Amino acid sequence: MQAAPDIAGRMTVLWIGGSLADGRFEYNHDTDPGAADLVLGHPELAVYQFPVETYRRCAYSVAELEMDLQACGRLGAWLWRRFTRPLPDWVELG
Repeated sequence: MQAAPDIAGRMTVLWIGGSLADGRFEYNHDTDPGAADLVLGHPELAVYQFPVETYRRCAYSVAELEMDLQACGRLGAWLWRRFTRPLPDWVELG
């Protein structure tokens, strides 16, 4: 934004983060608040925010993922294999 502020009017930022509650820590913003404020505060930049309260409602269980991907033919089966072999560190089964 600092190098070419004139391009802001041709861009849209989809920000997955932030909170509806004031003062709540948010990694993407609070890691470099100056840069975040520069980008998010630009008057010509369209910003669509999906705050933590919104994206946490998008929980999807491993069982739902398995059922839905298995029903998507060869591509779904391939995606399921890529997801489960080996399981990512952040997946907890149980």
